[in-house]
Amino acid sequence: MKLNKAPEKIVGLGLSLLAFAVYLITLSRGACPGPSAFLIVSHGGLFPRFTPDSPLWTALVYVIRHLSGENFVFMLNFVSAVCGALSVGLIYNLVCEGVNIFIDEISFSEQRRRIASVLAGSAAALCLAFCIPFWVVSNRAHTAAFDILLLLFAARLLLFYMDYGKLWIALIFSFVFGLGVVEFSTFIVVAPVFGAWLLYIMWKRDVLRLTVVLALVACAVLGLLMYLPAALGFYKTPGYELRQYGGFFDIIWQMWRSQYGSISHGLPKEGWLIILFVSVVPWLAMLSVIRRSLNDERDWSIYFLHAIMTAIIVAVVLNIKISPYAIMGMRKLLVTPYVLIAMVYGYLTAYWFLLPSGWGHNPDSVITRFMRNVLGWILAVPLLVLPGVSAYRNIPDISTRHTGFVQTFADEVIDGLDGRTWLISDGAIDNNLLLAANRRGVTLNTINVMAGNSTVYLDYLASHFKEPRLQNLAKIGIPALLGELMKSDVAESIAVLSMPDIWTRYGFVTIPNKLVFLGTKDISTIDVDDLLKQNNQFRERFIGILKQYEPDSGDNMIYKWGRRHAGLVANNLGVMLDDLGRTEDAFHAYQESRRIDPENVSALLNMSAMVSAGRADDADHSISNAVKSLEAEIDKKYHIWTLSRYYGYVRTPDAFAGLGWTWAYSGQPGMAISELEKAEQMLPDESKEGVQQLMAGIFMRENRAAESAGIYKDILLRDSSNVPALLGMMRVSLSQKKYDEASSYLAKAAESGMPETDAALQKAAIAFASGKVEKAEKMLEDLLLSNRKLLRGWVLMADIAFSTDNQTLLDKCLRRMENI
Repeated sequence: MKLNKAPEKIVGLGLSLLAFAVYLITLSRGACPGPSAFLIVSHGGLFPRFTPDSPLWTALVYVIRHLSGENFVFMLNFVSAVCGALSVGLIYNLVCEGVNIFIDEISFSEQRRRIASVLAGSAAALCLAFCIPFWVVSNRAHTAAFDILLLLFAARLLLFYMDYGKLWIALIFSFVFGLGVVEFSTFIVVAPVFGAWLLYIMWKRDVLRLTVVLALVACAVLGLLMYLPAALGFYKTPGYELRQYGGFFDIIWQMWRSQYGSISHGLPKEGWLIILFVSVVPWLAMLSVIRRSLNDERDWSIYFLHAIMTAIIVAVVLNIKISPYAIMGMRKLLVTPYVLIAMVYGYLTAYWFLLPSGWGHNPDSVITRFMRNVLGWILAVPLLVLPGVSAYRNIPDISTRHTGFVQTFADEVIDGLDGRTWLISDGAIDNNLLLAANRRGVTLNTINVMAGNSTVYLDYLASHFKEPRLQNLAKIGIPALLGELMKSDVAESIAVLSMPDIWTRYGFVTIPNKLVFLGTKDISTIDVDDLLKQNNQFRERFIGILKQYEPDSGDNMIYKWGRRHAGLVANNLGVMLDDLGRTEDAFHAYQESRRIDPENVSALLNMSAMVSAGRADDADHSISNAVKSLEAEIDKKYHIWTLSRYYGYVRTPDAFAGLGWTWAYSGQPGMAISELEKAEQMLPDESKEGVQQLMAGIFMRENRAAESAGIYKDILLRDSSNVPALLGMMRVSLSQKKYDEASSYLAKAAESGMPETDAALQKAAIAFASGKVEKAEKMLEDLLLSNRKLLRGWVLMADIAFSTDNQTLLDKCLRRMENI
């Protein structure tokens, strides 16, 4: 009699609908930052695709894009939810039918077999549906939701063939598997398992014939031909041009290389063995014992094996440290291992349910009836409930609530551009910014300063320009491109989202505006009152946005980044107002910075400095108390210049001088000079010397001798015996080949207390520079007779020996330097 399988199908449908409902409730309402937003932008035509990967998903996106219009982002997210829900239904059906196939009819009653298979399928479906990686790819646009659906569909076709034995099912399976190989590199990894399984089924059914195998291969090849339309669709696209593919067949070759790279780098360098141990090993163990273990195998080794497997899989479901997600997190979202884990989890649920069914010898005994009828449920039900507990714990990880914040943040950035079309950023939310600009009909080009090492990205930047000079500079690097853009009319169309010092580097005054930094050559052209009005309105609005999207756990990184950045801009606006003498407005800006980000230390220090200077009031002592609580830890946590980079400028000379040192040592002299000039302006005359000498030294290294000389002369006007300034003028004179003048400054430095050895060494250096090589050599010989360990003397002597091609003297100098 044909069994009614409607109850099993209803359970599967219910689980699919449950998963779909959960995915819809948690569905991203916009482009979720990260890989999802990038996929949307690149397939939405706002950024070029550089590889033709996932051609089936790409074709699906193409159809959705042309049918959905303005709802394109939502529909992509929705399709992922549909794929995820269908995958949940498929894995239920796959595990349910698989368990039922492997349980012999003589081992258990039909009712118990059906219950066991439903429990197995339900547990597997719930496990997959609510594990973090699969939930993540199902509530936002992502290729993995579609890829897993395709993989499970192929597995279900093979199980259909195993159940019914129809050749046409095997042929369809082969075709689908061929498509899967093109779409998803995991198909290549599992090909030996699927191939062996198919051949085994054919052998068992006695249909393994050469003609049949050839037909299967032909169908697989037909599926593999998907490589051709995939390459054809990518041919001559902007991504094709930028990556400089060598022709149509080079695209296919690069697709193969990409798939090889995906397989070879699919697992992390650290932790890969653990991931295999908790997913592949239990899955293979399940396949090796499933027939025996589900049919009342009474062997203590089998009991022990399943106890170990259960402990491992439960630990993974609870996301303990050995789970793939706990190891990798969002850095590399591994979904396929959880498909294997879900299958094993479903199988274990059936195993523990069936295990006590054969226990006991007296069927009329109460204990025997308890073991056979109740104990199995006691063992199985917790495994059925556990995914629900895990789902509740996983909510913070899968939440897309921050997507709304990022989308609103991106809209506010676009508002703050004031019509500018170029934005310099660090790439954190570039994709969301492009989508926001497109949604509002605004032209926006981004320059990601963090992507400067990518030649493909630099070529992409170069494609924005028609002028050959700008194209070449873009290919050289982002600093070279910015240097040219800032000298041109394009500077008026540029805004900066990160690193406001970029403006300073090129001689502009930075204007903080809402969430971005604008630049101007003349601050007088800025309507400060209007700027304040707009920023005050923005801050009130933004504080409401922060309250609306404040994460329950308080540790969402993108939210914290956005809050900190907004506080930084408000603080820097206060510094600008302070520089303009608008004390009251500056203090209010600092207060607003702290309202936005209570952790903004820079704003607190700036308010404290104003109170200490008598330019602001601290009636309730809130500022002084906050500073006191900070003082105990600030030296351990921060340097002042670090605060300037992280929370905004601290309006103290130490801050600007420290930041100047940082830029100087990082090879950014222009930005260093700008910060040092700010420090100089804030210092009293008697304290400026150190900063001025540092500036003069940077000017000298930049071959700006005249500016360096101007600073040294100012110092000498105040103190004519200042030895560092005299030596600085000596170096300036040497650079201008004024050797007599250099000797004069050296003589004054010697009279002012310069050590005799240093003076003698510099005198020899001047003689050498002026071409009096023999005189310089004689002076050094006399000096080194009295001080044989003077390393600088031997270095200069080596220079003389090298210039005169005196190998003997050069060898002598090198030996001396090695000994010293």
